Amino acid sequence: MRIPLLLLFIISLSQQLGCDGSKTNSLDLSLQEYNKGQWRIAEMWAKKELTSGMETHKAQYMLGLCEFQLQDLNAAEQWFAKASTASDKEVKGKATAMLGVIASNNGEFDKAEKAYATASYDLEGKDRTEANARSGITSSSGNFTLQFGAYRSKANAQAAMNDLAVTIKQGSLGSIEITEEDGSLGKTMFLVQAGHFATRKLAAARRDKGDLPPCIVVVSP
Repeated sequence: MRIPLLLLFIISLSQQLGCDGSKTNSLDLSLQEYNKGQWRIAEMWAKKELTSGMETHKAQYMLGLCEFQLQDLNAAEQWFAKASTASDKEVKGKATAMLGVIASNNGEFDKAEKAYATASYDLEGKDRTEANARSGITSSSGNFTLQFGAYRSKANAQAAMNDLAVTIKQGSLGSIEITEEDGSLGKTMFLVQAGHFATRKLAAARRDKGDLPPCIVVVSP
């Protein structure tokens, strides 16, 4: 089963994830392998840090990311839940946001929105803006849409859009579109979205009718 990437929190932490100093540690190696897409190797180094290092919560966060990429959502959720108790605000915020991603993927949208709202207090910059938008705390445009998935491949987004086209038309949501959004590390995400609503409440009410595939309410670009 392909798990759609619903949020741009599905990235490694910044280089601050590693410990200070010139010596490469297990977390640095885990981060390097994660950025190469080597989830199992990244997981191995994160587990080594977990057992022998001092950056426990950061290692837990990395393990959550690896399990998510390996599509074991139950294991990922457990690691993120542990990491969300970190004293490091960046780790705590991103781990909590990832709990929101998993809740969204499971169709638990109210739970997801609460997680994003909680995460926003510990995040900064674009990450905080994203979390606020997903939780409905703020909207610079005042417009909202329904998002049916986010993909790293435009081809996958196009395939999802084609699969959804009839359902979206029957649901009177207008045209379904792919919106490009720049992520970290120079990567672009392709968001499958449909519908335009003046308020978050209206968008949520339409989503909750039960005749649409799983989706989340987001701020229109």
